[in-house]
Amino acid sequence: MSFFKSTQKAIYEAKQQKKSIRNKRIKRIKIVRNIEDIRLKRLIEKQNELHQYRVKGVKIGAVLPLQHERI
Repeated sequence: MSFFKSTQKAIYEAKQQKKSIRNKRIKRIKIVRNIEDIRLKRLIEKQNELHQYRVKGVKIGAVLPLQHERI
């Protein structure tokens, strides 16, 4: 009977170890995804800012000649 219990315990511990390894792997993947998301957010924000500046520049460039013509 003790042999059976010890094998059951060994099997249980092996399963727990597998679970913990799998969970660690999942956590690592999540962390990597979060880092990538943060980088992407920053990149997108920078692109949006640059785009806004370009749009402002184009508007200013388009408006200035018209003002000169009116004067």
